[in-house]
Amino acid sequence: LGVRERGLGDAAHCLGQGTNAERRVARARAFFGEGVDYAECDATDVEGYAVIETHLDDAVAFVRRRKGPVLIHCFSGQNRSAALALGYLMTEQGLSMEQALALAHPLRPLILSNESFRLQLLRLGNGLRNQA
Repeated sequence: LGVRERGLGDAAHCLGQGTNAERRVARARAFFGEGVDYAECDATDVEGYAVIETHLDDAVAFVRRRKGPVLIHCFSGQNRSAALALGYLMTEQGLSMEQALALAHPLRPLILSNESFRLQLLRLGNGLRNQA
């Protein structure tokens, strides 16, 4: 089954995070089917990991290159994918962290339990405000 047959709507491109990147990319390609662009970033969900500094620029560049929706996912969908998705909304859509959270929370209430990821997003927001 492909992406649409799995109930993922028009999502056609994926950005996953986790360890064992090579194996995960092979599994993702098998799951999502042919014709899906898949990017992997090897991020860990531990306090203090610099997910925004290490991966946000690449994640934003990947999403920008796509013509359609992008599914950003990680193992539990709570921290790594949420941090990158919110970081994207903040940098590309000009939202504050609070506005990005307000959009995401009704769709996925259990996000950003990793305190250091929340702090990184706050710093990102402060930096974006200072640039404006």
